[in-house]
This record gives sequence, C-alpha cells and structure tokens, in this order.
Amino acid sequence: DPSSGDSADSLADDIHRAGAGLCVDEAVRKVAEEGPDRVRQLLLNGRPFADVPFDKRPDGELSLCLEASHAAPRILHYADHTGMIITQHITQAAANHPLITFQ
Repeated sequence: DPSSGDSADSLADDIHRAGAGLCVDEAVRKVAEEGPDRVRQLLLNGRPFADVPFDKRPDGELSLCLEASHAAPRILHYADHTGMIITQHITQAAANHPLITFQ
C-alpha cells in the first residue's frame, strides 16, 4: 500500500534480502508488482474466491503486521491460525466452484 509508505520496490528488496542472493530478479519483480493484487483477488474478495476473515483494526481496515525481513507491515494474519484459516477458506472456495471437482 503506497499510502503506508510501502512499495513494490521495498517488497522486492525484502524478498532479495530474505533470499540471500539466490532469487531470480524477474520472478521477484513479478511477485513484488503483482503479488499484493493477487492476494486481494484470491483471499479477500469473496466468491468465487476465498473470503478469508483476516484480523482487522477497530476502524475495519486489515490489520497488517511486520514479520521477518519485511521492512513494512504487510503480513495478513488470523490470530495465530493464519495457515489453517487460509487452507479452510481456499478448500471451501474450490469445493463451491462450478469448474472444480474433487475425487
């Protein structure tokens, strides 16, 4: 979110730092530039995607936290169960999608 002082360049720098020089720059740029919108599209916009109930601040905005090598707070969370809640909501969204079947 540029209004918070965050940017694709900052995220790319963080990814490279965390990757200890092993990252492919083109892949890092793609993740840094397109990743935030894909997360919103997949996890936050409801049907046909997963509408994950991430923690929110009292004003209703998403509560983002600062983790690991991130220079800005950009990590979504759900209490201490983020992986579980994402898995549950993605699985349910897939099960409800008319073009996806489970065998």
